Formats: sequence, structure tokens, C-alpha cells
Amino acid sequence: MIILIFFLTFSTYLYTLYPTIQSFRDAGDLITSAYTLGIAHPPAYPLYVILGKIWAILMPFGNIAYRMNLFSAFTSSTCVAIIYIIINKKFESKWLGIIIALSLALSTAFWKQSILSEIYSLNALLAILIIYILLFNTNKILLLSFLFGLGLGNHQTLLFLIPGILYFLITSNYRLNMKTIKYLMVSFLLGFSIYIFLPIRASNQPVNNWGNPKNFGNFIKVLSRADYGTIKLSSRYSGTNSSFRDSLNIYWALLKDHIGVIGILLLIIGIVFSLNNTFRMTILLLFLFTGPFFIFLSRLPKNEFSMAMLDPACALPAIFVVILIGIGLVKLIPKSIIPVFILFPLFLGVTNFHKINKRYNFLALDYGKNLMLSIPKNSFLSMIADMPIFTVNYLQYAGKARQDVNVVYNSYLPWRLEEYESKYPALFPKGLYSSTTDCLLKNSAKLPVYTEGVHSGLEDFVTPIGLACKLSLNDNFKIKATNVKNTVYLYNLYRFRKSKDTLDYYEKQVISYYTSACFNASVILKEGGLIKESDKVLEQSNKFND
Repeated sequence: MIILIFFLTFSTYLYTLYPTIQSFRDAGDLITSAYTLGIAHPPAYPLYVILGKIWAILMPFGNIAYRMNLFSAFTSSTCVAIIYIIINKKFESKWLGIIIALSLALSTAFWKQSILSEIYSLNALLAILIIYILLFNTNKILLLSFLFGLGLGNHQTLLFLIPGILYFLITSNYRLNMKTIKYLMVSFLLGFSIYIFLPIRASNQPVNNWGNPKNFGNFIKVLSRADYGTIKLSSRYSGTNSSFRDSLNIYWALLKDHIGVIGILLLIIGIVFSLNNTFRMTILLLFLFTGPFFIFLSRLPKNEFSMAMLDPACALPAIFVVILIGIGLVKLIPKSIIPVFILFPLFLGVTNFHKINKRYNFLALDYGKNLMLSIPKNSFLSMIADMPIFTVNYLQYAGKARQDVNVVYNSYLPWRLEEYESKYPALFPKGLYSSTTDCLLKNSAKLPVYTEGVHSGLEDFVTPIGLACKLSLNDNFKIKATNVKNTVYLYNLYRFRKSKDTLDYYEKQVISYYTSACFNASVILKEGGLIKESDKVLEQSNKFND
């Protein structure tokens, strides 16, 4: 049955898998970092990078992004199989194990992360391995400690497991003496030593070298996510003061999307029955700290951006959500009736399939190729938005495409400026410029400099060239309009494969890059007196925003 559960889950994920790179958050950065053994964005995720590299080598088919997507499908399917084992062992019910395992597999929170290249599926697998050892093999607590330290090398949200783990050990009267604590510390540090990868690899200057953690100061900054604000999920809303009630509203909305109203009712029943038993209370604490408490700690306001940011973080608490649902079913429903509840995961599968199936989604890949098509050979490309940056990185380093384009991040970070001073010393003279954009703008008369869109503060200095914009200090509207007119043919060269699935927040952003480019071009054409051409470009935007 375990093998059947695994293959049912894996087959579902395989069918709905992204076929290539996706626009989802940091996926492009993680794929490129794994492929090149580079330093990903903080805290660098060394375990994911190393395992991803090994997986990409061993996997004999598919593009690099597809291979990494398969890695997520595999780790998630393994996690689902272990959930079945836990439920079956704890409640001695194969039917309940099947229901709970498939409920996890087909919940949107978990399914979404299982078909793309992100760290959340591996995080869920490591978490469930830790919980399995805690529940059934406390004599192997040193292995638990090692996995915990190792798991932090994939994602630091495993820290939110600590209250539940401590509660279980204390209420189970597990004996901890100083000798055991020392061994636990050594085991933990052995696992956590995966972070040694950062200074070792950074010293070799990989193509992806975020934060350049070759020295102790930079290493600590990357490890602690100092550039992001350490415990802040997003610097965009670093000053918000969302209340606990606001956080509960956000989590309620997320849960409603993940398991539906029926699932929430079953969850509430499970919570009610989890207050007087060590195992059940442990699961409740694990849920509360990885779910509602994490949402509260993020302090994000309720809007589309925040919901998109928080949605993947719900993959970890989804494990404990479904176990609590199982607890509720066991306590409330006669054993002979439980098989009927197989309808619940089937309902999730049917209702979620259309909005999660990404089998024919090529939006990110097409966007990256179209952007590069807009840029002449040997140009500089100044970039600011994560998704375009990570997609271009993937195309250049994993896809070996358009390596003639010199990509420069619009940055004020000292380590990034040092990188460009070393890479382009003639362009970035040390100490003689305030930002990368400032320097590129000054040199735009003698160098072909482009951006991936209209950056804030550069509105008066850009000419839309397809999806890109050319930087120029002195061009008037007439010159700009002529340049736009001469390059509108690019829109007809773009390959744009429409996706029939429900677009998420990040995929909608990709569409907006096309429509914004058309709008900006039409404005320049109109200002330059080319009204008919302006109207034609606006009509062109309908091709992308159907």
C-alpha cells in the first residue's frame, strides 16, 4: 500500500508538473544555483543546492528545470508515503492512512509546491522524517538532532518544530542528561555544518554568488538573511504592524483555498479532540507554530502579494493539518464509516486539478527568451525584478543561451558593487559612482544599455524596445518614437504560448510585463505623433492579455 500511495501521488504530480522554468518566486535562482553549485539568495539553501545538483546529474532526461521540478515531486511523494505510515501505525487503520495521505497530496498548499523547483517539498520531507523518529524511535534521537541541523541547511522554518518536539519529550518523560545533551549538540552541529559549503564554494567565485560569503562577515549576513531583515519575510512590508487577528484572517483565507470549508470543519473537530493526549497535543503545537504563529510573525497585510508570499509556507503546516483531520475522524466517526471519507481527498483532487495543472505552462521560459530577443548582442542589461533576473540567469547558465549579454543587477549592496568593480573595472571605477544604474546611465551614450522594464527614476531616459527598454540620456520624443516604430516588429517574433490553467500571482506579473511594454511603446509613439502606430501596438497587447 505504501508503494501504491507513493506512485499515485507521484503520477499526479508528474502529470501536472511544470515542463520547464516557472515564474514562481525564487525558482529560477534555486535551479541555477543547483546546476552551477552556486550560492542562492540568503540563506543560500546549501542542502537543496547540493542534493539538487546530484539529482540533476543522475536524472537522465529533461531540461534542467524539469529535472529539478521532478525532485520536488519525488520528495513530496515520499513525504505523503511517510504520512500514510504514521497514520496507519498510530491508528491501525489503512483506510484512514489512505484518506489522510491523499488529503495532504491533493491539498493546494502541498500540491503547488510539488510541481515546481522550490525548497518547500524537501522541507516537508525532512520535517516528517524528524516527526516520525520523535513519535516511534526516540532511541534514535541523535539521528533526529542530526536531521534537524541538516534540515536547517534547506529551510530555517524547521525551527518552528521545536515547541512541539520539546513538549513531546517532556511529557513522555524522556530522560535527558548532560552527556546526552552534549551528543545531541554534536549531532546537530554535524548536520548544520552543511553551511560550510558557502565559504568553500564562494571562494571559487561561482556564477551565482549571492552575498559572496567567503569571509566570516559576509557568511553571517547570508546565514542570518541580514539583507532581508533576518526574521522578516519581505522587506516590502517591513514596517507593518498586522495584529494577531489580521494574521488569523489571512490564515483562514489560505486554509479555505487549501482544504475548503469541509476541511476546515474537520480540522476544528481535530483541534477540539487534541487537548488531552501527548501525541495529539504535540501535533496541535506543531500546527500552531508552523502555521498561524508563522503567519503572525511575518506581519504582512492582507493583499494579493502577501497571500502569494505566504501560500508556499503553508506546505509545512499542511502536514499537521491533515493529521489533525485524521484525529477528528477517529474520535467522531465509527471505524466502519471512515472509508466513506475517501470522498474528501477525491473532492480536493477534482476541484484543484484545473487551477494547479501546469503541464503546458511555458510563460516564464517564453518571457525570458523574448526579453533576450529584444536585446542586441554584447549589450548590458540592468535588472531589478527577481523573476526576470532569475529567468535570465537560468537561460544563460543552465540553458547556455545569450551569454553575450552582460547582466547587471540594479543594486546598492556593497558585495554586489564589489563584484561589478572586479568584473567590469572600466565601467564601474571604484568609489566613483553611487549605484549600478547611475553608472550605466552615464555610460549609455557609448555602451548599449538596456533594462527589463521602466525602472523607477528612469522614466525620462528609456525607449521601449519590445519587452526591454534602451537607456539614453539625450533622446527626445521624436527620436524615441522613431526607434520604437522601427522595433515594433519584435512583438510578432515573440513566442507566446498561452496557458489554459488558472494563473497565479507571479504568472499574472509575467503577463503584465508584456502589456506594460505595449502600453509604454504606445505612449512614446503617441507623443511622437505616430497615432496609428500607437493604436496598433495597443491592439497588440490583446494578444498577451486575452
